[in-house]
Amino acid sequence: MKNLKALAAACLLMAILAPTSAVADAQSRNQTRRHCSDVVGEVQATLAGFNQDLDPPNLDELVKYYHPDVVHYVSSLGVWFVGRDDLRDNYFAPFVATVSMASLDFSVLQYHVVDCNTVLAYGAVPGRVVLLDGTTILQAPLPQTVTFVRNPDKHDHKRPFVVLSADE
Repeated sequence: MKNLKALAAACLLMAILAPTSAVADAQSRNQTRRHCSDVVGEVQATLAGFNQDLDPPNLDELVKYYHPDVVHYVSSLGVWFVGRDDLRDNYFAPFVATVSMASLDFSVLQYHVVDCNTVLAYGAVPGRVVLLDGTTILQAPLPQTVTFVRNPDKHDHKRPFVVLSADE
């Protein structure tokens, strides 16, 4: 009988607390969703800035979208670029030397927010490139995964996130 009373009391307590717990869980999920949306918005703003710096290409600004320790693999070339300087000198410098403008359609990306400082983005990004001679090249959607981290340069408000690793 004593166990039955304890069980009844526990059930009553759970019934009283359950709605409060459910409401708290729902509020927590809504806060998390809002927070994730804010973080994704920061990454999307970073990508919009990247597109602006592609028209016309600005080498010094483009490399700032990458972490100093970036690892970027370009499958079409079969080449790894390790570090911002390598990426600048061996990937972006030749690109900027031959292109008058470029744009990428980042709207196709999907995002996974790991935490407020780390975001994974993936998707097949199409693009458009105009060469210096005026020739336009449409880039077929290029599958890629990108790891964004909060920019270590806290004074760079244009780029709240930078690319730590990329595979295209």
